[in-house]
Amino acid sequence: MPSRITLTVGEPVLVGDGVAIVTTVHPGGVTVKNTSGDSRLLEWPHLSSLRIPGPTGVGAVERPLHPLLECLTKNSREVLFDRLEVVSTVLTGFRRGHAELAEPGEPAEPFGPTWGVGIRKRCDRMAEVIEAERRSDRRLLRRVAAGESRVTLSGSTVYSWVVRWRQDGLAGLIDGRNLRGRIPYDVVLPSEFRSAADHAVAQLDGSRSTVSFDELMRRIRIRLVAADFRGPVPERASREYLSQLMRERGRTTRSQRTRSLRGTTGYTHVPVVRIGEVVAIDATRADVLVYDERSGKPISVEILTAIDVASRVVLALRVVARSADSVDASLLMYDVMRPMSQLVEGTTYRDWRWAGIPEGIAPPFTSAVWNRLEDATLQGDIRSQVWRRTRSGPTSSAYGSAHRGAVFLLVEDRQRHRRGRGAAGPP
Repeated sequence: MPSRITLTVGEPVLVGDGVAIVTTVHPGGVTVKNTSGDSRLLEWPHLSSLRIPGPTGVGAVERPLHPLLECLTKNSREVLFDRLEVVSTVLTGFRRGHAELAEPGEPAEPFGPTWGVGIRKRCDRMAEVIEAERRSDRRLLRRVAAGESRVTLSGSTVYSWVVRWRQDGLAGLIDGRNLRGRIPYDVVLPSEFRSAADHAVAQLDGSRSTVSFDELMRRIRIRLVAADFRGPVPERASREYLSQLMRERGRTTRSQRTRSLRGTTGYTHVPVVRIGEVVAIDATRADVLVYDERSGKPISVEILTAIDVASRVVLALRVVARSADSVDASLLMYDVMRPMSQLVEGTTYRDWRWAGIPEGIAPPFTSAVWNRLEDATLQGDIRSQVWRRTRSGPTSSAYGSAHRGAVFLLVEDRQRHRRGRGAAGPP
């Protein structure tokens, strides 16, 4: 059970960008002011007690920040809070970041905006102060003598802390070596950013061309602004998280389309109870050209195959000019439903019926579709013939336009309707 949190006006709270002070206490939370002077509301469920040593006087911490601090070692947390004090002193002139929490002698020249000194010069002066403090630290001097550390510190290093704090808040002051392989993304990144990143990457389903990395970051920032999120987001961790999502989704449009179809394409074996229960249909483009007797030209063809999953028997096969459409898929289904595909008499046998368009069939297509067929002499009615085998089970087909066309879906729907009514009666 979470411990009870009691805050009063003027009390410090550790938030994502450093130390903030409570300005107002509400029944639903508290209003805090950060070192930049910006105010925001923190609800009680978003606060937790600080169970580890932190900055002086801080007893509460913003809840998303607490797991990050607990993942760090004691020495890493001490370094983090020391850097936070350095940055707060350089920018505000106060070690704890607020005039209300000022200590004797603060603000000292030239730190803070009071003296009118530039950031670079303040950082150079702070580096000199830190170097002087280190020379009086006996423990540090012993480490320096052992070659484990050093006393000198440059102003550029202090300035880099200021830049990283402005970009990523408190998380930017953590040494990256302490985070490597230790901190999960759900700890170092706010949930709002992760949700926006997941939504942006999920839109890359291969239906449209992929976008650049910077464009994704722009879309994420727009979504965060629309959600009124103003918290700090670590730059490096956010880019690593987005890179991980892109590796899972795919870098190219083709790979994104392939992986987006995993929700509709089967990748695992299914238990088949009996023969004829599941029929798989697939379209494969031939690696060779086929001579067309009518046009006198070589053409590229596709091989439509229907196979019984239980027995691995090829039920039907159709060679069509690329690319196969729903008409070809429907005729292939008719071949599957016929009681036999080849006639054998003694030592002679006829050609396979499914090699081309079978004779004596008039599909129930519209005149516009029928006119596209090359052979208009076919007769009969597929509606009265295609449903002879009423015991066939579900059909598993490759995900493509041929198996999602209106004609094929109509045939497939009538097949399900026929199985639901039983063997007797017209289709």
